[in-house]
Amino acid sequence: MCDQVIGAPLAAGLLALDGWLGLAGWQWLFIVEGIPTILMGLYTKVSLAESPAKASFLTPAEKTWLQQRHAESKVCARLKLPKLKFIN
Repeated sequence: MCDQVIGAPLAAGLLALDGWLGLAGWQWLFIVEGIPTILMGLYTKVSLAESPAKASFLTPAEKTWLQQRHAESKVCARLKLPKLKFIN
């Protein structure tokens, strides 16, 4: 609901920019909505750790658990077994 309250007027305003700087309203909408997506993708690419072992936000126990699960999923993929389900 909140996204409609903010998004709909924003989209309407951007569509009203039709012809400004030689761009159609839909092109403004595409640009304005695309820029944050691209920036977030770049930020994620730069800030995300390469592996669980290098993730500073995980506890040692979480790092170990993730590494074990990753190793098990590699074995399952290699043997073409169904994925294991973990229930805590």
